[in-house]
Amino acid sequence: MITLHHISDKPFIISLGLTLTLIGFPILSWNALGPSLFGLGLAVTIWGLLGLASESLHEKFKMPESLKTERWPFIGIRRLKLGIWLLLFTEVALFGSVLTADTYVRVFTPSWPLPGTLHSVTIGTINTIILMTSSFTGFLALNSIRKGDQRGMLTWLAVTFALGASFIGVKGFEWYDLLSRGLGPATSNALSAYFFTTGLHLAHVSGGLGSLIYLIKKGLSGGFTKQKHEAVEAWGIYWSFVDAVWVFIFIFFYLT
Repeated sequence: MITLHHISDKPFIISLGLTLTLIGFPILSWNALGPSLFGLGLAVTIWGLLGLASESLHEKFKMPESLKTERWPFIGIRRLKLGIWLLLFTEVALFGSVLTADTYVRVFTPSWPLPGTLHSVTIGTINTIILMTSSFTGFLALNSIRKGDQRGMLTWLAVTFALGASFIGVKGFEWYDLLSRGLGPATSNALSAYFFTTGLHLAHVSGGLGSLIYLIKKGLSGGFTKQKHEAVEAWGIYWSFVDAVWVFIFIFFYLT
């Protein structure tokens, strides 16, 4: 009989957070419970993601010894790398579904705003450059630790964090500008799609920055070496995906 030595509750916490977020988002602008549910859901989701990342990085999941008649189909692939790719498959399905729904809404909305009327193309371009640059600095961090340069890794991770935080700041400014003009999610189909899609992406950026704080903390204590830096590589894969998703969002809402 096979037993698991550790069962994580984090997937349940993440699901609960996403549920609260999805319930709170549609009623943000017309119900007092909306902001509270949305904020609580976002916080619970990020907490769950950070907890799951921490458990994975600490390798708390213990695989039982396989029976001789059993074969693990991914022999030779480390668990963390396999886990991050499986996560990305689910994320592709998630964002693919959201963008497909956005396209459906757009096709059947008689008056979709023209580029530049609701969202500043200049600000969107600046934010895109910021996020793309953060992918490059993340690569430089990985390249540094591959050479055994811990100081270089920490420097580039810090720069990457600053760029990611700047992206959130610019996005927050965009949201504030729209809301201050009375343009909330309930104003139109276009704004509803925009706030939901960019909010979902923003949650993933925030989760990535939270994980980055953990990497920096671990790096400061000498937790990564030339031979052992898989967590940095896994984080880089996730961050590159988040950046790629933003490119599609930028094209959909800002340029077309």
